[in-house]
Amino acid sequence: NPTPTNTGYADVCIGNTPLKGTAYGIDIRQRSTLRAFEQSIFTNTLEGQHGFGDGWTLNWLANYTESKDDRGVVGDASWDSPSTRTLRPTVAYDFTDPNRSRLLLSTTLQLSSPTRYQAGTPVKAIDTFTKPLTALTVLDAVDTTTAYTGRVWVAKEAEFLGGEATFRVGLQYDQRTKVADEKNLVVNQAAQFTAIGIPTDYNAFSLDQAFLGKIPMDYTFRYFDADKMRAAAGAARKAYTFNPVTGNNFEVREQALAGYAMGTVKWDWGSAIGGVRVENLKNRGTAVATVAGVTGPVTAESDRTLVFPSLHVNVNLDESKKLRLSYNSGAARADYDQLRPNVTVNDANQTISGGNPAVRPELASGFDAYLEWYVEPQGYLMAGVFFKRVEDVLYRQTRTFGSDALNSNGIDRSGYIFSGITNGGDGRLVGLELAAQFQLEPWVESLGVPDWMGGFGVSANATFNNSRVLKPAIGSIPVRKLRLPGTSDEVYNVSGYYEKYGLSLRLSYQKRSAWLDGFADDLADAGDTYWDADDELDFSARYEVNKNVEVYFDATNLLDNPGRRFAEPGNLLTATGVPTGFTDIYTIEYERFGRRFAGGVRVTF
Repeated sequence: NPTPTNTGYADVCIGNTPLKGTAYGIDIRQRSTLRAFEQSIFTNTLEGQHGFGDGWTLNWLANYTESKDDRGVVGDASWDSPSTRTLRPTVAYDFTDPNRSRLLLSTTLQLSSPTRYQAGTPVKAIDTFTKPLTALTVLDAVDTTTAYTGRVWVAKEAEFLGGEATFRVGLQYDQRTKVADEKNLVVNQAAQFTAIGIPTDYNAFSLDQAFLGKIPMDYTFRYFDADKMRAAAGAARKAYTFNPVTGNNFEVREQALAGYAMGTVKWDWGSAIGGVRVENLKNRGTAVATVAGVTGPVTAESDRTLVFPSLHVNVNLDESKKLRLSYNSGAARADYDQLRPNVTVNDANQTISGGNPAVRPELASGFDAYLEWYVEPQGYLMAGVFFKRVEDVLYRQTRTFGSDALNSNGIDRSGYIFSGITNGGDGRLVGLELAAQFQLEPWVESLGVPDWMGGFGVSANATFNNSRVLKPAIGSIPVRKLRLPGTSDEVYNVSGYYEKYGLSLRLSYQKRSAWLDGFADDLADAGDTYWDADDELDFSARYEVNKNVEVYFDATNLLDNPGRRFAEPGNLLTATGVPTGFTDIYTIEYERFGRRFAGGVRVTF
């Protein structure tokens, strides 16, 4: 259809595809956000160690920590296109290159007989389109966390099964409480804009400053004037009153009581370490939430007891080789503030995060077997295999919010990105790990090379993972087999170094393959999200002038490769939940951070 009467959004009839096409009269929603905040940590620890006769020792520790995380926003201005479509831009988009998103702008024409839209004059400067000020928000938000820790343990040295043994029993109590205190003021009336002296035309609020980034752009824009934002926000503070953001405020508390018993025994042929840890976890969260249409305070609590046994055996095969075998178990818990019984809205980032009081710890248990060879006269080789079974896998659930329940003050939040912690199904992780480290120094004479070459060395390791997790059925997607979130199939680290004559040089390279970031929970959503494969190269140099003075130089992120997150479209999932194919062309986040260099002199005395 060469004469569309609609915007062309998602309209294959005019030739548009998800990767290339044209959309007419698109709304610009622009945010100008200025942040300034402080973070602080205050901590004190008191501990003691006491020895008694006959091999007894007593240790104890007490700690108090208070941290404050300021999330305040000096000012956040919203600029929105008017409803008249001919005052908005027409956008020709081309996303066929995953590393280069192209957006070409032009004016929008509306033709008659029949009524239809058409691209007009090409436009380079996006700020030539009108987008009046719709709201100014000032936010005061501080999260305060207090933590208490008490620990005591007793140890006894003795003989056991013909070996030298140390037995320990201990008890630890932790309590952490986090209080979120958030309040804001919103100015969204023309008379209020006039009263605080903020321009409603963005061009009068901005600077004539060229784009400071390195990513190529097909359009230009103007940066907002930070001084004008501070002045407008200051005037708003004097003229208007802050109101508590009750929906974002909460108090969460975690109490953990753990006890353990363990023993270490050493023999001529090796050693063994075994024990068990028992943990009781209590979580309580209080917040304001809406349940069944009624808004009020809500308190959610949970109480769990977990048991974690472990056994490690080290066998000396000979003077240079060790075999290490272990059975281990443990748990990964959601951060205690992720258990809050409410959602938090961040208008500056256009995100909504939700707490999940019912989320369970992710449990893991498995076996490891490692062989280590300490090569004479110098060197190290290691090979190991591992197997872990995981239950109730924790993952970040991400989707479009898709509801008007949180809309207020003229702000439509239905398109915000919602994320929250939840449990997946059960799975397993199987892998192989290899490592090596050698330096030429011990072989200089036998190889007949100059003495100065002895400083050269190399260290390397590689890990190969194979993971699977069964994700429970949800929405229109049945049970699916997926990778374990956050786990790359391959990870490599290689370092070449030189250490001699007080000089230390090191060049380090790391590479990891793509890894799963978030699951899709509905076929209509964007799909599973991944972080693309990443590699990094760093260099460091040190020279010890004497025992007190050192000269150093560091160069990091030398490759300056992009960080890229992409989505595997939900429409590639079949009714059985099995992907019909894999594609990485739908880029949703792309960033570069540049190369960084630092150098100086360190003096110790």
